[in-house]
Amino acid sequence: LRTPLQTLTLALASGSASALDRARRSVEGMRRTIDSLLEFSRAGVAPRGHASADVRRVVAEVQEECAPLIEQKRATVDVNVENSVAVEMDLEHLRTILRNLVGNALRHGSTPAGVRISVRAATEDGRVRLEVGDDGPGMPPAALAHLFEPFARGTDAPGGYGVGLATVHRLVEGHGGTIAIETA
Repeated sequence: LRTPLQTLTLALASGSASALDRARRSVEGMRRTIDSLLEFSRAGVAPRGHASADVRRVVAEVQEECAPLIEQKRATVDVNVENSVAVEMDLEHLRTILRNLVGNALRHGSTPAGVRISVRAATEDGRVRLEVGDDGPGMPPAALAHLFEPFARGTDAPGGYGVGLATVHRLVEGHGGTIAIETA
């Protein structure tokens, strides 16, 4: 957060239009960083009793929220969610999980032709299996062992702070679930 604050301080002292635009971008970057850190810290909160979230509804909401980025990345999102699939989880927790997974697919799954993302959910043996996949380049095998650790990143590509998958991991395991990553 120090770098954007320094940019903001210098921009405000300068007062030029381009400096003020840099300041605006810095403030937005700080907001995203703070939001990511807050989301991660709140992921450790114990599940609320008797909460239930409709997976199909949350997938549609996340898809709508990500629509500008989906369009920008020329992405297609293939959704296959069984009817009446619900998880015993707070709606916002499921939204956070899906937002992070779909967001990662959009940021890191990009190919020159656009990215194809699949979201699947079904009930298996009384549990919900949720899968988010993309046709991107995958991750190096050495990165897989650390991807659920805070601030670990699977790529050097810009974007992200390394807290999204750690947040997903904490939420999933905090609700008694398991999470795994497969890469090409």
